[in-house]
Amino acid sequence: MIIKKRELFVDVPCVISKPEREKIDDISKISEKAQERLRKVELEAKELLQKTQLEAEKILNEAQMKAAQIVEDAKKQAENLQKTAENKVSSVEKIMHDFHDQLMAKTQDILQKLLEVVRVLIEKIAYKEIDKIDYQRKLEYILSKIASMNNVKVTMNFSDFENYPEIVEKFKSAGIEISKSDALTEGEIIVETELGLINGTKSYAIEIVEELIEEVFGHE
Repeated sequence: MIIKKRELFVDVPCVISKPEREKIDDISKISEKAQERLRKVELEAKELLQKTQLEAEKILNEAQMKAAQIVEDAKKQAENLQKTAENKVSSVEKIMHDFHDQLMAKTQDILQKLLEVVRVLIEKIAYKEIDKIDYQRKLEYILSKIASMNNVKVTMNFSDFENYPEIVEKFKSAGIEISKSDALTEGEIIVETELGLINGTKSYAIEIVEELIEEVFGHE
């Protein structure tokens, strides 16, 4: 089979048949539609991207606002908790202070009542009315201790001076000066010696007991 080659001449116009021209037109239309579709897709993609960016910025802003609000709420809550704790501590301190004041006041009241009871006990027990024999033994004991001393002075109550004449004479015989005082009650006696004072009064005994109580319970 012999195939004939067609000679082409550049300068010679090529005649296109109608079917071929229709095909070319269809291809051109398809190309235009494709380009139009591409432009539309690009526009939609651009719009979608812008919309996505706006939504992302909105979400980010909302998240930042919520985070800031959470931080602010947490800060306020912490401040409220701190104030509540401080108020509770202040209330506890006030309660403790009031309790301490009440306790001290009650303690002082009890001590005062205790002192009054002690005073009564001293007067009723330590200085109860003693019989003549007991008091005479007391005076004789004092005489035995001070008989050898010099410059001794004994002060007695008027009634005791009259009720115990024998003891008074023994004091005088030992060279002891005797004096009477209405400041002393029955059973009380004061002996002044070169070594010091022997105080046998109720007030002195009460003072000693009060000092002992203060040593045990403390001072105000």
